Amino acid sequence: MRALFAALLAALAAQSALAVDRSKFRTCQDTGFCRRHRSKAVEAKWALDPKSLSFAGATLSGRLDGGEAGAPPLSLTVRLLDTGAARIRVVENDGRAPRWESPDVVLEDALRDSSDAAQVRADDAVVRAAAGETTSLPADSDATLLHWTSASGRRQLAAVRFAPFSVDVYSEGKHVVAVNSQGNFYFEHRRVQNEAAAEAASAALGSGGSAGSGRRILDWGEDGKPIYADGDDDAASAEAAPAEGQGDASGTQLLSNSESEEGMGAESFGGHTDNRPHGPTSVGVDTAFPGSTHVYGIPEHADTLALRATAPGSSEAGAHSEPYRLYNLDVFEYELHNPMALYGSIPVMIAHGQGRTAGVFWNNPSETFVDVAKASPGASARWMSESGVFDLTVMPGPSAREVFRQYTAMTGTQAMPPRFALGYHQCRWNYKDEADVAAVDAKFEEHSFPYDVLWLDIEHTDGKRYFSWDKALFPEPAAMQNRLAERGRKMVTIVDPHIKRDSSWRIHTEATDKGLYIKSKDGGDFEGWCWPGSSSYLDFTAPHVRDWWAQQFSLQNYQGSTGSLYTWNDMNEPSVFNGPEVSMHKESKSLGGVEHREWHNLYGLYQQMATARGQELRVADGNTRPFVLSRAFFAGSQRYGAIWTGDNAAHWDHLRIAAPMLMSISLSGLSFAGADVGGFFENPDTELMIRWYQAGAFQPFFRAHAHIDTKRREPWLFGDEVLANLRSTVRTRYALLPFWYTQFYHTHASGEPVIAPLWVDYPTDETTFAMETQWLIGSDLMVRPVVDAGATTADVYFPGTEQWLDVASMERLAPGRATVAAPLDKIPVYQRAGSVVPRQVRPRRCSALMANDPFTLTVFLDSAGKASGDLYLDDGISYDFQRSKSFRLRRFDFEGRVLKSSLAAGSKAFAVANSIERIVVVGLGAAPAKAFATNQDGAETEVDFAYDASKDVVTVRKPGVKAAYDFSVRFE
Repeated sequence: MRALFAALLAALAAQSALAVDRSKFRTCQDTGFCRRHRSKAVEAKWALDPKSLSFAGATLSGRLDGGEAGAPPLSLTVRLLDTGAARIRVVENDGRAPRWESPDVVLEDALRDSSDAAQVRADDAVVRAAAGETTSLPADSDATLLHWTSASGRRQLAAVRFAPFSVDVYSEGKHVVAVNSQGNFYFEHRRVQNEAAAEAASAALGSGGSAGSGRRILDWGEDGKPIYADGDDDAASAEAAPAEGQGDASGTQLLSNSESEEGMGAESFGGHTDNRPHGPTSVGVDTAFPGSTHVYGIPEHADTLALRATAPGSSEAGAHSEPYRLYNLDVFEYELHNPMALYGSIPVMIAHGQGRTAGVFWNNPSETFVDVAKASPGASARWMSESGVFDLTVMPGPSAREVFRQYTAMTGTQAMPPRFALGYHQCRWNYKDEADVAAVDAKFEEHSFPYDVLWLDIEHTDGKRYFSWDKALFPEPAAMQNRLAERGRKMVTIVDPHIKRDSSWRIHTEATDKGLYIKSKDGGDFEGWCWPGSSSYLDFTAPHVRDWWAQQFSLQNYQGSTGSLYTWNDMNEPSVFNGPEVSMHKESKSLGGVEHREWHNLYGLYQQMATARGQELRVADGNTRPFVLSRAFFAGSQRYGAIWTGDNAAHWDHLRIAAPMLMSISLSGLSFAGADVGGFFENPDTELMIRWYQAGAFQPFFRAHAHIDTKRREPWLFGDEVLANLRSTVRTRYALLPFWYTQFYHTHASGEPVIAPLWVDYPTDETTFAMETQWLIGSDLMVRPVVDAGATTADVYFPGTEQWLDVASMERLAPGRATVAAPLDKIPVYQRAGSVVPRQVRPRRCSALMANDPFTLTVFLDSAGKASGDLYLDDGISYDFQRSKSFRLRRFDFEGRVLKSSLAAGSKAFAVANSIERIVVVGLGAAPAKAFATNQDGAETEVDFAYDASKDVVTVRKPGVKAAYDFSVRFE
């Protein structure tokens, strides 16, 4: 994400050409387990022994036999959950220690069994209701049938076939998911590696370390290349900071036997060797989605929203030749429109077709490749993971929102953010000192430009020692934060996971003395190269290490911090500049002795978890919501904070790709996500800057960020006209904070995404299935940003059968396609007919100053004269909304020319005095004769209003009612 030390910036800039060095990152062909899965059909079939079956509670158990020669039997369970999901697990049954599994991804204690799950026969009456009258089902001698009803009343059926083993899942009369219908179930059994061959491989690769003889490495770049003292970069190694396993960088494997020839033995790539001492342990399966034409999810990839075909032989236009890869990596200057791995991984896929949505969650944090195929009768995926157990949850929907609930019941919903975190964040690498911070803050004040958070990157530290300050540049950090806090603002500092190996630094000496670091394959503390130089990495998979890390955020330990300081966890894939693929060697081990390959994709989640806990512990009762931004993520990361899409560039195509990337992440359960506004690398022109702010203002996490080598780009540096444009855009974001905050409450409560593609709300409209230029916020606002240079119009698709309201002009637009005017000061945003959207429209400098501001309600009636919406209210910072139900969720309903506000179920007393300042009703049809408001005490008062006949808009000002209490406004 950054270059390196100040003395080397010029050299690094000369190298950079904004193109990823693909030679540093493996493909499927470079990866033994992926080649084995993909190059041929799985010949070793598994069968379920019907005599081994038992059914208790809501779980079917049995034994699988077969596989490769000598493979031990496997244990199968199929658990039927009250959400309607079915969890299928397969583990080894060989008497050896079980394979490692994380206890922190799935919320095991929160899962609930279906209350009516039963093993049934093919002729039972319930079978046809779930599977459909015309569905061909296996005979009882060939399969066992399981029936269950979800908590929402959906009838489900699973047909578990014996030979070969497979599972078909039906919901409400439709076949929605087929597991192993293509026969790709694969479970490699562990075998002892040929130690002699492994040792020989290491020796051979270690012998080639003289390529850089006589040349000194000053540092390693984030692109994985060494920075030499002479400024050149063409050598592969030097003694100052040797790459692990140096030697032959050609990727040639050192083979020991026929199994090694298939990638089961030691493998080398880019000068690094993975000896794989436990031998092959990969798992895989295919999942098909009958009737689904599009599949989504498995982020993070800089690609289209609807996943492209990747399976060998795919004929789809634009198909990839490589499978999608899930392996968290620091990819310097990533490319667009390819399936390469990026910073985060969420192995969940959602399939959609006419009238049905389903999904699967592949709970495996090891390196994973996913092939996508698109052929009749529907799309399918093939999952291929290096290690771990088989843990697949089928989410039969059949609606998108039910799939979201089924998934987040497994992994948790988005954490409710503190309200300030939904405001605008100002960041760059780096604000250089306290005077710079004060000057930037003063300029925001001078220009009445709202913002909530100012960020400091790595240069604020003492030599990249996190939890420290460069005292020459930041001599009074607490006072600096307090000055921001006096204006209602916060600060964020970066705290990365790599720890500088400095024997005079407390953090390092404690971590060493307490034995908190990840271990190398030889048992010593793992050492790698990152921003501080030689570094070690804390083992966040260990609970006691996370506890220790959390304690470092106390005000006593993190000296110079205050309660208004929050945290940015970067480089936590983890990034190791001199490691394989700029990451950690897979043979490194956790403190529990588990190889890094087993938990690689969880490292960032675990650091973010520990950091969030540390912020909570700064307060005695832990009653303060944290804010932590992480670059790496996995399934479950949504429980701990926000993420962003990494190091993008100031190019129009990077602005364009942000929308499908963010929607993909949001569909996968992680709603609090954003992209660096303006682009991290290079310098945006004024038009790109304006359009990026406009898009970013309608994305969940709204932060401008820039590389240290870029020109300063604070809003006032682009001239008065651009400043006014950007200020207006950001004020629009702040006016909608009540709406955003309400949507985040809903995603926290139910798992529904904050932003989503149009097909989620319009599931039968095929026009929306691959659409990625527009998105919905909740269900009521639709955004279509301008993402092309020079464009002054935008082609917008208006779904559904009702009108849409241009929120700026109050013009109403009919369903269908339209070309709308979109000059530089225009953001195409539309409100759905039949909705009520809350705002706070008084301009303020930050969100804290809006706490007592009145609300405006915009009511846009549908063709039946109805509308509904809601408003969520709490204190914005504490957990009281959970602990004591101290919140208000107000429900607004307009029907029969009356707007009513009522308290939604679950709310309790929350003291708030905000009034309703203005009610705007669009579509009443004619000017009312009179209007009356009734307050919470039942007192009715006639109120004044204005009517705009040209737009059919009624505006009631100061109706004398409170936002948190019951009221009504009726029109005669």
